[in-house]
Order: sequence, then C-alpha cells, then structure tokens
Amino acid sequence: MSVILCLETSSINCSVSLFKNDDLLASKELGETYMHSEKLHLFIQEVLSKAELSSNDIDAVAVGHGPGSFTGLRIGMAAAKGLCFALDIPLISISTLETMSRAALQFPASHNRSLCPLIDARRMEVYTCIFSQELSIERELDAVIVDENSFLPDLNKGPILFFGDGMAKIKSMLEAHENAFFLNGIMPSSLFMGKPAFEKFKAGIFEDVAYAEPLYYKDFQPTTPKKRL
Repeated sequence: MSVILCLETSSINCSVSLFKNDDLLASKELGETYMHSEKLHLFIQEVLSKAELSSNDIDAVAVGHGPGSFTGLRIGMAAAKGLCFALDIPLISISTLETMSRAALQFPASHNRSLCPLIDARRMEVYTCIFSQELSIERELDAVIVDENSFLPDLNKGPILFFGDGMAKIKSMLEAHENAFFLNGIMPSSLFMGKPAFEKFKAGIFEDVAYAEPLYYKDFQPTTPKKRL
C-alpha cells in the first residue's frame, strides 16, 4: 500500500487530495480566489486529519507541475519539495493538462472525441495540447495565440472537446465548426491525480527534489501596479 499526497495549485483552485494507491481517501479544495499561500498547508493538515493519518504516513507527494499560474505553481512546488525533503520521500510531477483531461473523461461529452484542455494565458493566448481518448499526445504542448485558424487543422481531422478556463477565448470562433464541442466547469484538480501519480510511483518515475521546477513554459512577466490617485 502506498499513500500519495497530491497538490494542484496551477489555477485559482487550491486543491489537495490524499490517495491510498489510486483510491481517494480525502480531499479539500477551494476555487474562489488565489489564497494558496494561506490555504495550502491548512488543507494538507485537514486532509490528513480526515483520513486519520499523519505526515509520516505519506509515501510520496505528487504535484501538478503546470503550465498555469506562475505564483500558484511556485507555491505548490515549494510545498511539495519541502515535504519530500523533510520526510525523505519521492516527488512526482503530473501534467496539469493531463489532469484536466482525466476530469473531462468523466463526462459523456468526451466520448469518441479528442481532448483539448485550454489554460488561460495572457491576452489572446492559451496553453494547450490535444490528447486522444487514451491520453496519448496528438498535439504537443504549446502557447497558442488564438484565432479562427488556430485549431482548424486539428478539427478537420475529427471531433474535439474543448474545456478549461481558456475556452472562452476561442468558443465564439470555433463553435460553428461541426467537429468543435465544448464542456464547461473543468479546472485543474488534485482529485484526478491519483491514477497517474500511482502509476509513476510504481514505475519509480520521480523528480530530483533538489532541482525540480514547475513547467512555467514562459518567463514570468510582472505587471506594474497602478498608482493610486
């Protein structure tokens, strides 16, 4: 038996789940506002308490490595690495886009369609890739500036289900295409990290705790605060 703690902080959703192998023991998440630095460690303690376990019972920590919010990813990775260092346990990284696709597969709308998670980036840009039903890569991860032609070659090959918080940027451009389908309400969540985390745990696919970094994909670009009048 392995106990794996899963953390997902790449979006507005601060999400923590605890699994025994790939069976969910307990979870806690809040997707209302960016409060990861205040909530993440509290959620970890709450999830362990619900499962009647302590941090010493954890066999590995899995973290959503992005892409996504620069600050959110840093918070999640720092927490995961800190636990792994302190407990001397392995670190596992999971693609946020894969996690979103696993969530989408729970819905009938996903049947017999390729899966295209979309994470909102700056301006008219999204982080995206395309998965098959078996979660093999059909289109590699990229930061795409969206227009009416951005997904046209993919749509001409067959039906695609689009989802995620970047979907709003493309829906009006693509909804007339007969192969474009859309699913609301999908966000990154640790609830769907259990299976890939356990698969990597069994295979011994771990990150170097000292050097692991999130998949930022693009360099952080700070904004200039507005001056108060």
